[in-house]
Order: sequence, then C-alpha cells, then structure tokens
Amino acid sequence: MERYARTTSSTPHTSATLGVPTFLPPSLACVLIFLLLPRRERPRRATASTHTDPFTLLVAPDAAGVATGGLYLDAYDGYAHEQGGSRRVHFAFAADTLLVAPEPSKPSAPPEPPAATSFVERIVFLAQAAPRRGLVRRSNTAGGAPAESVEAQVRFDAAAGTLTVRQPGVRVGEAFSVELIEL
Repeated sequence: MERYARTTSSTPHTSATLGVPTFLPPSLACVLIFLLLPRRERPRRATASTHTDPFTLLVAPDAAGVATGGLYLDAYDGYAHEQGGSRRVHFAFAADTLLVAPEPSKPSAPPEPPAATSFVERIVFLAQAAPRRGLVRRSNTAGGAPAESVEAQVRFDAAAGTLTVRQPGVRVGEAFSVELIEL
C-alpha cells in the first residue's frame, strides 16, 4: 500500500476529504506529502548559525486526515549521540489534534542537544477548508498531565487552504498538543 505521494511541481493538489486545493510552494517541489515535516526556514550563511533557529512544522494530512513525522536532534558534532546525547521527537496529527512527543532521555545521558530548546515558530496545516481556533496544551513534566490550554494566534488563508498557528510558545523538544477547534 502506497502511503505517500510525490509531487514534482507547485501545482495545486486537492484534498480528498475536504475538496480544498492546496498549493505547495516551489521549495517543496520534491518533498513527500501527507506527512508532518519539521523545517527551519531562516536563510543563513553558516550551518552553525542554525543550531537554535526556530522550527516550522508543516502538517499535510492524507485523505483520512492523518499525518505523522519525526525529528532527530543531536549536538551536530562529536559522538555524544552514542551515549544518549540525542533526542527523537515524534509528531502525529489525527482527529484535528497535533501531538508532539519527545522520547524520554536516559538518566545517564548527556544534556539534551541545543536544538531541543529551539522554539516552534509556526505550525502550518495544509488542506484546511475553514478558519478554526488553535488551543495549545503543554504537558507538565511531572506525570505528563496536560497543563492549561492557551489559545494561539491563528491565520486562515482560504486561497491556499492553509491554517497557520503562529508563535505557539512551545519548544520542539517538549511534549505538547495543538487542537484545532471549529469557530
């Protein structure tokens, strides 16, 4: 069963569930769609400058409204990853809720990599038909119970079929969720 579709142009793709055309920018021309893709979008002259740049999460759900993805973070140099100095973050979008769950660190592991402290600058949901509210819930470290919900700034672009949650106030290396709620 083929789960992903490959696109080679910036032509519109129509969501099977919503019938909304979604335009992919040329920078995504050869990216697998129907997934959740973490990206850094700030242009830099040196790779070292990007180590703590914020992330943009691009959520492109499939026909069932589901998207998954992952991110591997390390210190970008050395061998600390061999002693557990890295972090994997799992992303899942289903039932209008994005869940971000980093794997727990080993007790004897070195400190988490600097990239894990990078903020999430925005989350772009593709194939959206109507404006919605975005509620961000950060998980407490003690017990993993959800903290109080905070409503994030949301921008809906009907022409592009995108919903952008701006400045959700979370770091890519922490557990959180974003729930999209009808207006």
